[in-house]
Amino acid sequence: MARIKRVKQPTTTWYHLIARVTNREFLLETDGKKSRFIDFLYRSLDFSGVELGTYAIMDNHVHLFVRVPEARELDDAEILRRISVLNGENRAKTVRERWESWQESGQEICYKADRARYLRRMYDVSQFMKTLKELFTMWYNRTYRHVGTLWTDRFKSVLVEDGDYAKRVHVYIEANPVRAGIVDNPTDYCWSGIGAAKRGDPVAKQGQALLAGERGGEIESRQEDERTNEKESRVTDVPIVPNRRVIPFSNGKILGSQRFVTRIVRMMGFFSRRTRAWPLKEIEFGQKVFAALGYKKDFISIIAA
Repeated sequence: MARIKRVKQPTTTWYHLIARVTNREFLLETDGKKSRFIDFLYRSLDFSGVELGTYAIMDNHVHLFVRVPEARELDDAEILRRISVLNGENRAKTVRERWESWQESGQEICYKADRARYLRRMYDVSQFMKTLKELFTMWYNRTYRHVGTLWTDRFKSVLVEDGDYAKRVHVYIEANPVRAGIVDNPTDYCWSGIGAAKRGDPVAKQGQALLAGERGGEIESRQEDERTNEKESRVTDVPIVPNRRVIPFSNGKILGSQRFVTRIVRMMGFFSRRTRAWPLKEIEFGQKVFAALGYKKDFISIIAA
C-alpha cells in the first residue's frame, strides 16, 4: 500500500510532529536520555534552520511544535557553521578543505553538488526529523548496545494554521504531562518547552516568545492571503477539522480553517493534476479531502452524510 503523501508547503509553516518509540517501550524514561534528546533536538534545529515553538519529551514518545521558514540561500560560512553545530568542528574543517580543494583544482561541479547536498537537508520538516532521529538513535545504540531502530514507522506530522489553531496545538502539547498524571501544572515538567523556559533555557524561552506573538509583517502577509482567497471561487462549507480531540492531533494531516485546508489541498494537488478540476461538489469535496488526509472510510461517511 502506497504511503499517504506528507503534507508540506514551501512557505513558513507550523508543524505538530509526533515520534513514538518502537513497541511503545519506555526507552526515554531517564532524565539523562531526555536531556541528550533535547541536546540533539537543539542541534538539529540549528542545522536545519527550523524554529522551535515548544515540545514535550515523554517516556515513550515525543511531541514537537516547530515552524519551518521558507528556504533561503546561505553562504559557505553559514553552511559550515551549521555542520559544525551538528557534527563537530572536525567535520566542518574536513568539508571546508574538501570544497577548497575542488575549487582550486577546477572541480567546481563537485563543490556545487556537495554544497547542494547539505542545503537539501535544511528548511524541510522531513529532513529535520530524519536528522534528529538518526542522531539520537546512533547515540542510543552506541551507549546502550541497542540494535536496530528506536522509532516505530514514520513520524506523524500535522500542518497547522497559525493563530488560534497554533495556540490549540501548543497548549495541547504542553498539557501532555498533566494528562499523564506526572505533574499538576505544565510549567512543573522540565522536559517540555514551557517547563524549560521557566528554568531559564534560552532556546525554550525563544520558542515561548515566538508562540506569544507573530511579527507584524507575518500578520500583514496572512491578511493579504485572506483577502486574495476571498476573491477565489468558494467551495461550499465542509467541516474540515472534525470536532474530535484525537483526529486533529493524531490522525489528521492539516489543522486549520476550511479556507486554509482548501488552499493547502489545492496546492498539494491531491485530487487531480489538472488545475481545472476545481471546485468540486460539496459531497465529493468532503469525501476526497478526508480520504486524501488519511481518515477512515466510516468517519468519511459520517462527515459527508
